[in-house]
Amino acid sequence: MFWGVDNKDFNQWEGTFYDFFFSHFLNYHAFKDERECALYLNQLRPYAKELWQSYQNDINSIFPDYSNTLTQEAYFLRYCPLYSDSLVKILENLNNSMELPITENSNICIISAGPSSELRGILDFSKTIKISSFKNMKFSLVDKMDWKSTRTIIKQALHDYLDEDNVPEIKEVTIDILSDPIIIDTDYDLIFFQNCINEYLSQKQNNEVMNRISKIIEKLTPQGLAIFSERASYKGMNLFFNELSEAENANIIELIKGKIPKYRSIKHIPHILKTEFFKNESGLIASYNNSLEYIVFKKKYNKGFSFIPDKKNFIPEKPEILGKKSFYEGFNLSNLGANKNFGSKLNDGTDDFINGPLSDEWDSADWEDYMSGPDDDFFENND
Repeated sequence: MFWGVDNKDFNQWEGTFYDFFFSHFLNYHAFKDERECALYLNQLRPYAKELWQSYQNDINSIFPDYSNTLTQEAYFLRYCPLYSDSLVKILENLNNSMELPITENSNICIISAGPSSELRGILDFSKTIKISSFKNMKFSLVDKMDWKSTRTIIKQALHDYLDEDNVPEIKEVTIDILSDPIIIDTDYDLIFFQNCINEYLSQKQNNEVMNRISKIIEKLTPQGLAIFSERASYKGMNLFFNELSEAENANIIELIKGKIPKYRSIKHIPHILKTEFFKNESGLIASYNNSLEYIVFKKKYNKGFSFIPDKKNFIPEKPEILGKKSFYEGFNLSNLGANKNFGSKLNDGTDDFINGPLSDEWDSADWEDYMSGPDDDFFENND
């Protein structure tokens, strides 16, 4: 079998999304050797390119089809590393200006969750504020699609990285929030909408989307927060949120807006993905960088309830913000094939890119510099 440890750069995955999830992607598929894995990754290329092309469209013209399992796995490998990391950045920023309602007993909802890579981001951030027990946390993953293999991969990774009795409760809810009755739990401490509003606005009129979002925000606790985030590239997002804040029938209050300028989100991409999944051509170029915009709302509860970030304490004592430590510190990695008894090392290979960086330059190179396509190939334009 071709395990994570069989990759020649496996030691460089440590503490990254790929250590956390790509190792389980390999375990899930149980490829007999590297060649079989490479052929499968090649199969995913057109689906990754199709997703990228869809995301280049204007805010009202985004229609990706997530129903195909191959599309879901292409999405998982291409976008989840960025989205998992981005949530940590946003929570870190917010924690500098307000007390976040994240505790060992938090009830959290992720809307349009997709594979749910946000779980890793939330748990990673929780560890920085001294939360080590997750067994009483609850997560509702809401999406209109059944994400099949990718959800299985992510949940199995959580079970292997956390002690069996420390895994949070995960509830999967399959509904279309734009048309189905919104049958989800109440009393959420946090509701996340990450990289989905642009797609909603392609399917429904602004007022319809605002009405549905407003009904979901009603599910918050009095101190709960709804956090919306998008990659900083879609025009029209600020206008939509301004309309949402000012809508007469809206039951929400805008608290804060923020931006996270372009930063390096991914430090290393496994060699086999760089050579067999990504490609030095328009629509298949690996993205190392990210930039974000976010906005936070709370529910209008009653006239006597006032949210003042520096006075309202959700947690009795503000936790110490620790230095950057990996979520994986102290966890047993042997279940991911780190044990040398799993498989054997493969012979060294060479990168098959033309006009791209050399193999040892991959992780310091910005692939935008190697692009030969039109301007809209650039990462900032909606990759």
